[in-house]
Parts: sequence; structure tokens; C-alpha cells
Amino acid sequence: MDIFTGNNAGNLIYAFFAIIIIILLAVIWRYRKKLNKMELVSLAGINMSSGAQQKLIQRIMEVAKQQVQAEACSLYFVNDETKELYFGVALGEKGSLLKELRFKIDDSFIAGWVATYKKTLNIRDVDKDKRFRNREVAKNFGLNEKSFLTMPIIFDGKLVAVLQMINKQNGRYFSKADEETMEMLIDKQIAPNLEKARVYSYMQELFNDSIQTIANAIDARDEYTQGHCTRVAEYSVMIGKELGLEFEELVSLRYAAVLHDVGKIGIRDSILNSKQKLTKEEFEEMKTHVIKGAKILEQISKTNPDIVYGVKYHHERYDGKGYCESLKGEEIPLFARIIAVADTFDAMTSNRPYRKEFPEEAAVAELIRGAGTQYDKRVVDAFVRCFEGQN
Repeated sequence: MDIFTGNNAGNLIYAFFAIIIIILLAVIWRYRKKLNKMELVSLAGINMSSGAQQKLIQRIMEVAKQQVQAEACSLYFVNDETKELYFGVALGEKGSLLKELRFKIDDSFIAGWVATYKKTLNIRDVDKDKRFRNREVAKNFGLNEKSFLTMPIIFDGKLVAVLQMINKQNGRYFSKADEETMEMLIDKQIAPNLEKARVYSYMQELFNDSIQTIANAIDARDEYTQGHCTRVAEYSVMIGKELGLEFEELVSLRYAAVLHDVGKIGIRDSILNSKQKLTKEEFEEMKTHVIKGAKILEQISKTNPDIVYGVKYHHERYDGKGYCESLKGEEIPLFARIIAVADTFDAMTSNRPYRKEFPEEAAVAELIRGAGTQYDKRVVDAFVRCFEGQN
């Protein structure tokens, strides 16, 4: 894997560091793809890779509510650190008002009792149940509650959440058949899907943190580019949203933007930190960072090709005068066209050893001037709309 060149030990250290992180990324990327292939949401028909975890949970709740003909329902999640319950979903007339509430887990309230003893509780008339006289939440929010079917959601012996159905329709109460329906739904759908969603969320966070670590390592080599990769990612996603990209495309775009300069791991420090204009030979070496970056990502078999292309071609010009392959117009992949605009804007609005930062308005004017020649006009227009909308 001949992707690094250079003459000092520093390059070898950074190369070794990058390879270690890439191995970690490869493992996480493989696991992420595996998760995406699972039938995580057969109940709702939502692909977890769309980032619709909240929609998944809400859809599950809606189905459960319909199954037992409840007027309202709530799903409490467990905070293991604070030993509290909080509303993950609250469907019903007052649901939106309850989201910020937190409850210490004890047996003084219905959901707390179920969380404490991990048992189902079916109450026909809560006003007649002497165990639960503390009804402050219901009083404060004007909730008219009578019948409750509250059940623990347990996965691999661990309490994951508490599901609560409130007020059987038409003034009736929840039956034994309703309990059996909910038990089946919890066992077959809710518990495993919630656990998979939790694992997915954790792995996604670990994946993002690993990529950010690489970006920080790149930025750390150049005292003038601290935070550059992160800002380019933010601008790129902003542009992508304006262009109407789908969620999964935005996720991949963000990865490409964060990693767009990963190939600089293989560029000499003397070039990266030069306070003078680069010589022709130095600039030729600097240009190789896009090839090196693409080769690094190509080592990971699960890398989305769009991410590789975004890294490899973000210095192409719309008129064909860029590098590394002199692509022209829409021959240049969309991710690369987006990153080119984001990268240039951040570079212009940041201090460099040979010049001071541009005012943002001047940087935008430069982008507009280069639209159709250096940059894709459609991408520049999208960026300008976002910029004007924020100012």
C-alpha cells in the first residue's frame, strides 16, 4: 500500500496513526453496513439507515395504540445514569407538553412501579387505586386519565423502556386479550427494534467520532487550518440540503467533506506549514493529497464510492482546468462540486500566512464570480441562498 511519501519521521508517525484509525473505521463501517441490512423495522417499513429512529419509535407507538384501542400512549426511556424515566414518545392531546419531564424511578407512580418491579400493571380506574395517590402531573396538565395498561420492555434481561396505554376507548378498560396483544408486540417487535436502534445509534456515534478524529489529526498538522474540515463539512451539508439531497446522501456527503483532506497525512510538514508561496515542485506534491486521500479510503472495502470521489475530485474545476484528472462540468461528481465550494469559502474566510482572511461578503462575491468556470453555478447559487438566509 504505497500511499505515503516523504523524508521525515513525522510523516511515518502520522501515516501509522492514520492506518490505525482507518482499521477502526473499516470495522465500524462493516458493522454499520451489517446493521443497515437487518430488518430493523419490519413493523414500520422504515429503513434505519434513513436516520428515522424517532419516526420508527413513533410509528411503533401508533400501531400499538391502534391495536388495543387506547386514547393515548406513552413510551418512557430509562436513563441508567440518573435512574430516571423520561418520555421518548407521548401520543395524545397533551403529548407535546410532557416531553421535558423527568421522573425518578420509584413505585410512587405507575410507570415507576412497572420499572421498579418489571411487571405489567393493568389498572381499570386509577382514582380507586390507593397505591397511586400522587397525581400531580395529571392535575397540572389537565389530563383525564382512568384506565392504564403499563408494561416493561425488557431485552436480554435489561429494562429498555416502559410502554403505557392510557384510557381504553368508549370508557372501557383494557382486557387480558389486550395484555396478550401487547406482550406479543413487545416481544416480537418493540423490544428488539428499540435495542437495535440503540445499538445503531451508539455505533453511528462511534463511527462519527472516529472520522472526526482523523479530521482533527489532519487539521492539527497545519496551524492555519484548525477546524477547517469540520467547517467544510457543515457548509457542504448545508448546500446538500438546499439542493434536496436525501438523508443518506447527506450523511455520505458529510463523511466526504470531513475527510476531504485526509491525503495531507502524506504531505511533508514543510509544505503544509510553508509561510511562502509554494514552488512548482512543492505545489505538485501538494496536489497529490487528493490521490492519497482516495487511496486511503479505497483500502476500506465498504466505503461508499461517492465518498471516495468527493475526496479525489474536490480540486477539479468546472471548466476542466483543475486536478487531478481535469474533469469538466458534470463529469465532476456532485459531492466534489459541493465540497469545492465549501472548501474555497472556508479557505478564503480563514487567515493564511500569506494573506488575511476575506470578509464573508467578499468571499461570497468571489464564489459568484467563479460560478460556471471554477465552480458549478447550481452549487454556488445554493450556497448563496443559504448564506443570504442566515444574514
